[in-house]
Amino acid sequence: MRDIFDYIIDLDGLGRVDRDALKKSIVDLVTTQIFSWRKPWKPVMDGGYFTKVRGKVVMGVVNGYTLRNYTSNAFSLAVYTNVFNDAYKTQFSPIFVSKNLVVKNKWKVIYHDGEVHPSHIIYEFFWFKIKDTEEIEKIKKYEEEHDGKLPYGVIKRGEDYLRRGLKEEEVVLAENIEGNPLKVERIKVKEAEMIDYVDKVIEAFQKNICKVFNDQKDRCFYHPAKDEIHLVPPVGFDHINEYYSTRFHESTHSTLHKSRLNRDFGSKTWGDDGYAMEELVAEIGSYMLCTELGINYYRKDKSTPFSSKENSMAYIASWLKKAKNLYGGDDEKTIVAAFDYADKAVDYILNDVDLDKYIPESVKELEDKEYSDVLLFENDEVKVVNVRSDERIRLFFKRIPSEKIREELKAEKFAYANSFKAWQVKNDEDGKKKVEAFLKKHYKTEGKNDLALAKAKMKMAKAKLKLMNIK
Repeated sequence: MRDIFDYIIDLDGLGRVDRDALKKSIVDLVTTQIFSWRKPWKPVMDGGYFTKVRGKVVMGVVNGYTLRNYTSNAFSLAVYTNVFNDAYKTQFSPIFVSKNLVVKNKWKVIYHDGEVHPSHIIYEFFWFKIKDTEEIEKIKKYEEEHDGKLPYGVIKRGEDYLRRGLKEEEVVLAENIEGNPLKVERIKVKEAEMIDYVDKVIEAFQKNICKVFNDQKDRCFYHPAKDEIHLVPPVGFDHINEYYSTRFHESTHSTLHKSRLNRDFGSKTWGDDGYAMEELVAEIGSYMLCTELGINYYRKDKSTPFSSKENSMAYIASWLKKAKNLYGGDDEKTIVAAFDYADKAVDYILNDVDLDKYIPESVKELEDKEYSDVLLFENDEVKVVNVRSDERIRLFFKRIPSEKIREELKAEKFAYANSFKAWQVKNDEDGKKKVEAFLKKHYKTEGKNDLALAKAKMKMAKAKLKLMNIK
């Protein structure tokens, strides 16, 4: 069985990825800080929470500059936040910025007396063009032999083949910077509103998993042969967070099905090494989903001898003891591999689910209108947004644009912002004309879709707000 380290590439101009540092970063956090943390898993807030950053409402683990959710690093960053808060009696939200941005803006990081460092190392995946002709030929041969499928860690963009690379970044908690320059503010949400929000998200991602039945008295499980999830109804749990954490655990299990991710660790019986690995993946997947939705992970599974009433994280630790036999007893490889499988499962579950769409209206009303993004145009291929906080217009393509379109954007001086996964241009008269011309040429934007109407609507909305304030 191959693990994530088989796909880490040395990249020209980006320095060598230190595999030992990557292992140490993850393993220290998980084995030392989490599994030795014997206190109950106490959430910062009951129920769930949203956070306002630079006037924009966000949920989950977020980059405070790009306002994008972290994906593969969400687990470690969320846990780091909890460990940090517990160590220093703070109540910081999991909003992070790069140390480079801190240095660039001459901000000051607050240092505390203790063992938890004020910064954390993460490793971000990105795609780079393969230039080696010999490697390209091998990929083409593989593609021909496997009915158009590509090797793991390779995608095709136009005529180019891209491989997944890894880069290191040091990040800090945004609220641990003097003066809170990114204006991070926690938003209290009523439990009923939070439940409504999570239920709507679950309904949205239901299309990506199997059928779910709340028909059990004391058991929760995924049935692979029938491809069904069976759960105790929400009222059977001590707290709704426990129900959601359990449901997300079983939802992660469902991605192992051959019609989805076709994940198989060779389990033959309950509790063997393969079974333990799948449990480890499902539990990490549950934690990731809770983090993504901004709710507090909590598990108290009484159905196994590995359960713990006092510490939810001990449930993960117990399965690690068995699962590591698949990796020669190596804790490091087991943890990293489980993270990688769980990350893929969460991506699959949340595929094509727009979380912003389900944020409660009462929370959206708290956004600072002058900083809120304005949707200018959207169809099945592209979403165009006026990002007023950055004075940029960004084009988010829902499918990889053709080589012809990318070359056209470059010729018109659009820049690709990797941090946002979008093409962008300055929001001035010249930039607006370029965007209008591009949309008119490729998407025939007329009448209701043109930018002039969007501007008029925005003007009317401002007038309406002003009138409401007068009243």
